[in-house]
Amino acid sequence: WRVARSAGTPTGRNQSRGDADWLHHHLDEVIPFVDATFRTVASGKHRAIAGLSMGGYGAYHYAMEHPGMFSSVSAYSGAVDIESTSVRAT
Repeated sequence: WRVARSAGTPTGRNQSRGDADWLHHHLDEVIPFVDATFRTVASGKHRAIAGLSMGGYGAYHYAMEHPGMFSSVSAYSGAVDIESTSVRAT
């Protein structure tokens, strides 16, 4: 097994390597690439996001900050930032 080195947090915050902007990388590059390359329904109504631990936090964050991007979000052992204005609005 290979252990991948840490590449920052899902929100791009500086916990380990904070120079990566994962939110915009995933939303602006990965999702359009997947939709262009594979047979998908390129609509938030047909897209889900999930994550484990810090990835679960990231999944919640992405879904709350971009409500039309995903129709479903699942987090497994993920935290919720209750100070976030988008979380408080729900």
